[in-house]
Amino acid sequence: MKSLLGDLFASHGYVEYLSESFSFFVSVDSQKEVYWLVVESSPQEVIESQHVWLAECQKLYDHDAVQKNTNIICVWPVSKIDAKVISEVHAAEEDLFFFKKHVLYYTLSELTSLRDKLQSGSLTELVGSSVNNSVVFADYKSLLGEGTWQELIYRLVIKLGFIDIGDGEVVDIEGLYISHDTKVNSTRQPELLSFIESSVLNIHFDSSSNSESVLNDLVAKIAEAGYEVKY
Repeated sequence: MKSLLGDLFASHGYVEYLSESFSFFVSVDSQKEVYWLVVESSPQEVIESQHVWLAECQKLYDHDAVQKNTNIICVWPVSKIDAKVISEVHAAEEDLFFFKKHVLYYTLSELTSLRDKLQSGSLTELVGSSVNNSVVFADYKSLLGEGTWQELIYRLVIKLGFIDIGDGEVVDIEGLYISHDTKVNSTRQPELLSFIESSVLNIHFDSSSNSESVLNDLVAKIAEAGYEVKY
């Protein structure tokens, strides 16, 4: 999966710098001071090793913006997607130290399905032709939880901050992400809003999901995490 992401970054104008532990991607456009560290590991390892990785990033690419504008993509293969996996994803993505963190978790079934699909093209082409495709999205919803390439593609789009969505138009999701992040951090409770956003993005809906039950679960998670709403 990590090698597929490397191809995706290259096709979007990023240069790869290699360390022993991870890949560090820098845009060829010097005006884009947003960097990506891609590592295959567990979320727990990300939390434990991030201070070491930051120092390595600064050695690989000497720029003041590296410390504040680097995202981690944690590529995490799992045997199945369950509550324990989602809990570990939340723990890493809600950790506010050093990096903005995104955990791209996937199962062997999802990766196999994606590789089978890619026999006829590249990941960049597949993402571009799939994200706004109503048929693909309908398949994604109907096959949710069955280990398909559609589910992995949409998860990937959520985790990455730049995506060519097809039809010849590139939407600046990276710029939108930065704008969104700035607005979140300007509120009275940025940690709470980030926690809610991360929780919602990682909810797995199926045909039996009840909206009231999902909302109650979200409220319970907020209380369990110790947040107090001050608005």
